[in-house]
Amino acid sequence: MRKITKSNVIPLTLRNAPVPTGPDEVKESIYKADDVRDQLLEDQHYKCAYCESRITREYNDVEHYRPKSVYYWLGHDWNNLLYSCDLCNRTYKKTNFPLKNEANRVTVPGSTDVEEPLVINPAFEEPTEHIRFNRYMLVGITDEGKNTIDMFKLNDRAVLVNDRTQLYELYIREKDNLEKMQKLLESPVLTDELRDSINEIILSSTESINQYKSIDTPYSGMLINQ
Repeated sequence: MRKITKSNVIPLTLRNAPVPTGPDEVKESIYKADDVRDQLLEDQHYKCAYCESRITREYNDVEHYRPKSVYYWLGHDWNNLLYSCDLCNRTYKKTNFPLKNEANRVTVPGSTDVEEPLVINPAFEEPTEHIRFNRYMLVGITDEGKNTIDMFKLNDRAVLVNDRTQLYELYIREKDNLEKMQKLLESPVLTDELRDSINEIILSSTESINQYKSIDTPYSGMLINQ
């Protein structure tokens, strides 16, 4: 999971949308409109908000962070929308939205500031304040982090773990290679030709590392502090 910077420009469809007065007034034609989906995908660098797997417009979901079945007045609210993969949204999160204190749940239109959700919203929270990585496995360091990892089965889905493992191993390999080459440069007996070759390798390794850590790369949130 990685911090998402959402556009300050609200898609036109949402700007012109009415505020729903009940669950039946939340319209897919509004919150799944092309301009909404396109902006979410761009803001999220075509990655799922929760698991960071690669997504496209097809076969994935515009997700309501606070479920529209309860928080219907937020059904067309830009700040309540994320793009997620089918597994995170339909299989795992569904309409679940646990709070630290259920008594604080807001069920009528109004501010939700009193709530303390146990699900991280990467558009408004820094995930690294709640989750750390031990190599390619997530470790919750707060109740929010632990619950989010468990809800989305981020350490239990074989494909996710395998993909993160591959990226991690590539990253560590390049990082080790970079450190070795940098140490070689300290040798006083290098020829100019050999020094140039080492510098080329260093440049290549640095570019690879930067690409692995790029916000565009799936699962790169894992590498922020590694």
